[in-house]
Amino acid sequence: MINMQRKDTRPLTVNGKLWEYKIGRNTIAIYDPEGKKYFPKFTDFYTEQAIASKQSYFNPATILNFILTKILLEEPKHHKCKCCNRVKSDVRLRCNPFAAEINEDYTKHYFCDECVSDLADEI
Repeated sequence: MINMQRKDTRPLTVNGKLWEYKIGRNTIAIYDPEGKKYFPKFTDFYTEQAIASKQSYFNPATILNFILTKILLEEPKHHKCKCCNRVKSDVRLRCNPFAAEINEDYTKHYFCDECVSDLADEI
């Protein structure tokens, strides 16, 4: 059973500890296990152009990456893209947009931004 301090937030486990977050209109409220609050703006995650064109997505993996790299200041652990087999900083767990749209397969794999864009263009 998850023991969250707030009723309007979602849980996120970071390094074995429970954090909480809530996505607002322009910011994301992040609460660490000790109750300290962080309010990063959407522009801390994506460019203003990506936000305006609705090409920005906030999910637990995006928020986890922000906590690890910006709050806890850990070195990012770069993963290999399943599609292009390259290790890049923008590789994150996400659905293959082609497989999700055509086959309704929402399994998450490590993909880079470029490959996700290419796969989305194939739809």
